[in-house]
Amino acid sequence: MAGMLVRRMYAWRGYDTASLGWQADDPNRLTLVAWHHGEVVATLTLGRDSPAGLLADGLYASELALLRCPGRVVCEVTRLAIDPEFRSSDLLFSLLQSAHCYGKKFFAASDVVIEVNPRHARYYQRLLGFRPFGSRRQCPRVNAPAVLLHRELHDFAIPADKIG
Repeated sequence: MAGMLVRRMYAWRGYDTASLGWQADDPNRLTLVAWHHGEVVATLTLGRDSPAGLLADGLYASELALLRCPGRVVCEVTRLAIDPEFRSSDLLFSLLQSAHCYGKKFFAASDVVIEVNPRHARYYQRLLGFRPFGSRRQCPRVNAPAVLLHRELHDFAIPADKIG
């Protein structure tokens, strides 16, 4: 159901959805969902760096190499989708806060990256403290522009006035 929501929301934005498949049994990936009356209304996938790398390596391998050093574990947020009927900052913040908690506790994450459409970058920077970590590039996975954002997790907190 999460995959169906991602495909629907990405197609609605005009993104390519052909390459959105993933392995359900990958121990380095966790998909979080928000439900409303038995329907998935929001989802994101948290991926931990592994020998197979991160999806963001496809565009930003040299930038990610700067984060890969002893004592650091990089995670990435991918496949973020929220049904427009349920879109709210509270829901996004709740998903990201859950991903943050899981990433720190179970993946021992020190850093998180996210590839976003450039038109969304300021939102993540202003409200969530992400910083630009890579230049604008064309992402072949969804056939859309992307920028890489980064933040350390040691002080990651969703502002209390942003949680509903």
